[in-house]
Amino acid sequence: MLHLALETMLQMLQEGQKMMEQGLLTNPYLLALENEGGVKSIENLQHNPSEEVYEYVDKIIKGYFENDGEKGDDEDEREDRV
Repeated sequence: MLHLALETMLQMLQEGQKMMEQGLLTNPYLLALENEGGVKSIENLQHNPSEEVYEYVDKIIKGYFENDGEKGDDEDEREDRV
């Protein structure tokens, strides 16, 4: 069930990115996620034992949050999780 929610979140973020490519100044879904504290929740999911969950979280962080300066070294995160 969690992987389905993450897949939906990724699709929403991708839609927001398309909206930006069409002239919107910010990704509304990304902004809402940041404003509601969703980033921390996503980061915490990096420690989930499911490989599928980890892969979705990794895509979301690398695609939308990596430039925020809040993200650590991916390999260290992965090793801590295993």
